[in-house]
Amino acid sequence: MRIPKIVFSDLDGTLIRYRQPEITQEIFDAIRELTEAGIVFCPASGRTHQSLRKMFAPVADDVYFICENGAAVFYRGELAANRVMPRPEWLRVAHAFLEMTDGKGEVLVTSPHAAYMIDHGRGIRDAMDIQRVAYRLVDRPEDVADPDVCKVALFVREGVGPYLERLSEVTKNWHPAAAAVDWMDTGCADKADGVRMVCERLGIGLSETAAFGDNYNDCPMLDLVGQPFIMDTAAAELLGRYPRHMSDPAQEMRRIAAAAR
Repeated sequence: MRIPKIVFSDLDGTLIRYRQPEITQEIFDAIRELTEAGIVFCPASGRTHQSLRKMFAPVADDVYFICENGAAVFYRGELAANRVMPRPEWLRVAHAFLEMTDGKGEVLVTSPHAAYMIDHGRGIRDAMDIQRVAYRLVDRPEDVADPDVCKVALFVREGVGPYLERLSEVTKNWHPAAAAVDWMDTGCADKADGVRMVCERLGIGLSETAAFGDNYNDCPMLDLVGQPFIMDTAAAELLGRYPRHMSDPAQEMRRIAAAAR
């Protein structure tokens, strides 16, 4: 097996269980082993940089971060690369989220450095507090003046599933992804775009990469890298699509690090 020069990994459902608030010490130790072996580690998530940096605090200066589902890349607290969603388009998506979800939808608008919440008291604030993300409350999408918006997220406490087909025409050109049962992300990039930006910055070929994932929104990244790994808890279709299965990301990272020594 070719030893990858960089390992990308999904977060929720892969490095941590859904709704689990913390990264385990075992994961941090495995990341350190990769770093000591000269292999870059890069979490890839729909979360903000602020949230990811807090979660990975013990190793935050040793890893790259792909944030906002691939729209922003950070290294050592600095924005390394990003993409921006045109204002008319993200406003159109945000209004659709609010107007086409039977009064149940709440919206989060994010840029690489800030998050803006439209809170109707239906649970989005609690969900964001779990992620420990600072946000600014706004009454309507037009109140967001930030020029670097890269993602619009829909939160429905009861689940976004009933609205996906209804919203498909609005979101089809903007990488829609059901990030969790109650979240839907729409933005100017996917995780594959983030992988490309990191590899271009580091001069690493795509064939020299590996990635871990567990869900359909990880497929663009998994299809792009040289060595894709899927969690054995994934849907049967994904297990058939990717032959490398794993149950323990930390163990797989340690194995890769050991092979590089």
